[in-house]
Amino acid sequence: MLGENTMQEQIRYDIQRENVSTAYEFPAYDARVQTYDRRRIISLVQKRRRRAMLRAVAKNLLLCCFCVTLLGGILVSTSQLNELTTKAAAVQSRNEMLVSEQKRLTALCDMQINLAEIETIATEKLYMQKLEQDQIVYIRLTGSDYGTVVQGEDHPFARFQDSLRFLAQNVSKLMG
Repeated sequence: MLGENTMQEQIRYDIQRENVSTAYEFPAYDARVQTYDRRRIISLVQKRRRRAMLRAVAKNLLLCCFCVTLLGGILVSTSQLNELTTKAAAVQSRNEMLVSEQKRLTALCDMQINLAEIETIATEKLYMQKLEQDQIVYIRLTGSDYGTVVQGEDHPFARFQDSLRFLAQNVSKLMG
C-alpha cells in the first residue's frame, strides 16, 4: 500500500511537470499492474481456500449427520428387537403353562374314566357284547365296492328279541 501511494504520487508529479502521457512509461505501468495482480491472485487463492474449507466442513457435517442417523436407527432397531424378544418370551411361557394345564386336565380326565363302568353300561343298558374271534369275517373284494346304509327301525319286538339273544349268550357263557 505504501509503495503504491508513493508511485502514484511520482506519476502525478511527472505528468504535471513534463505533461507526458503515462501510457509510455512501462516501469510505472508494470508496477501498478503487478501489485494489482498480486492482490487479485492472493484474493483468488484465499477464496479457493475458503471454498475448499467450506466444502470440507459441509462434507464433515453431512458425514456426522449420517453417522448420527445411522446410530439412531441402530438404537431404535435394538430397542424394538428387545421389546419383541420380551413379548416372544412371555408368549412362550404362557404357551408352556397352557400345555402343562392341558396335560394336567387330560390326566385328571383319564383318572375319572372307569373302564369297568363303561363295559357295564355297554352290556346292560345298550345290549352290546364283546366281539368274539369267530365273529370276525375278512372279505376280499376284487371289483368296485359300494355300500348302502339301511336305517333299522327300533321296534319293541326287535329290542325284546335282542334282549333274549343277549340273555341266551350270557347264560351259555356262564354254564360253558
